[in-house]
Amino acid sequence: MNPRKRRCVYVIGALANPMVPEIANRLDREGYEAFADWYSPGEEADLKWQAYEYKRGRTYREAINGYHARHVFEFDKFHLDRCDAGVLVLPAGKSGHLELGYLVGKNKRTFVLFDQEPRKFDVMYRFVDVVVFSVGELVVALKHVTWPRNTKPRPIAAYQSGL
Repeated sequence: MNPRKRRCVYVIGALANPMVPEIANRLDREGYEAFADWYSPGEEADLKWQAYEYKRGRTYREAINGYHARHVFEFDKFHLDRCDAGVLVLPAGKSGHLELGYLVGKNKRTFVLFDQEPRKFDVMYRFVDVVVFSVGELVVALKHVTWPRNTKPRPIAAYQSGL
């Protein structure tokens, strides 16, 4: 990889999460290429797609195999594949968690940004490289990981707030 190229971080989250563009802007200011253009259709995009498909008389199975779903999926997958890392901004839904899992499976750097201490603990977040609780912690974590990702399993790194 060209050392001058900015690392690309795919900002994963929910269409209804107003923090996504703010986090992307912060990562851009820190020197990363933060990809969050998937966010642009707005928080009603999935509901509008569903309403349209129902008006056309299509089931979910038909809709997920239709042109719209295939194009949106390929758009997201193209950018997931080209990015060096991904950060899941919580709260997020099933799609965000699937995207994060895809990046883990592709052996890319992965991070989870919690919006608060979880009410219910979940051990599966151990699949990711780093769990953080603030954007500041995320920035520090991004600066301290090695590129490319080492394939050896390791414990989740911890970064203190305010760093």
